Amino acid sequence: MMITKVPRAKVCVQLIVLLFSYLALTVPLMNKAFWHDEIYNTSLYLSSFPIIQPKSQGFNWSTDWQRQIPLHPPGLSILYYIWIRCFGDSEMSLHIPVAIAGFCGIVLLYFLGSIIFDNDVGFISAIALTICSSHIIYSVQTVHAIFEMLLFLTSALCLTCLMVNKSVKLFRWLSILNVLGACVFYYYSLYLIIQTAILWFLRRDLKIKSTYFILVLILFILFIGFIKFSYDMKKYSEFQNWPKNDPARSMENIVYLPYEFTR
Repeated sequence: MMITKVPRAKVCVQLIVLLFSYLALTVPLMNKAFWHDEIYNTSLYLSSFPIIQPKSQGFNWSTDWQRQIPLHPPGLSILYYIWIRCFGDSEMSLHIPVAIAGFCGIVLLYFLGSIIFDNDVGFISAIALTICSSHIIYSVQTVHAIFEMLLFLTSALCLTCLMVNKSVKLFRWLSILNVLGACVFYYYSLYLIIQTAILWFLRRDLKIKSTYFILVLILFILFIGFIKFSYDMKKYSEFQNWPKNDPARSMENIVYLPYEFTR
């Protein structure tokens, strides 16, 4: 890791360039019509509060009996449930949170690249992400993708700073991020496995107590139970009618449990 001091004025100019570049690419799309999956997600956010009535006709965060949706924990659904009731459910309103998250991800990548390599690498990486078509598209969609990226990058930056500074305060923030990630989407636990392995080898230098690893182990156990639950739910869905050699089904079995299928 190359920790170099960069003039504050240079950092400010680069961040302003990133901001205006991002706004120029995303603002024209902020008021675009919803995609079909956004309409479906919005219909969920407009109905009952997550968990309180998980099996109501309007909203079941764990599964939908008519069509298969990702079995994510309800963290993001709760955020949008509150957002809609404060700012409405228009296209512009629902695209604002994800657009903010998209730019925050660019800033995090900028600082992550600057810490690991140098300022130029961080800036070039951030520019590349800013003009990336996939990033632009998902930055104006009310789905999990950008929020997942934001949590991954935030956790990675926090872990990197922790390895450099060995700060107890940073370790606490990392723990909070891990809990938040587990509440928003289930395969954050896969990243947590890698993170925990790194922290295990650095536990003496960072003075990490065994309590942390016990808590992570409990989270893994809950994660395994959640995966089993998702597989149990699949047998009630149309997913079982897919051909066994379908590439999407193979991908679902490997990474996404279950794979998002939208007719």
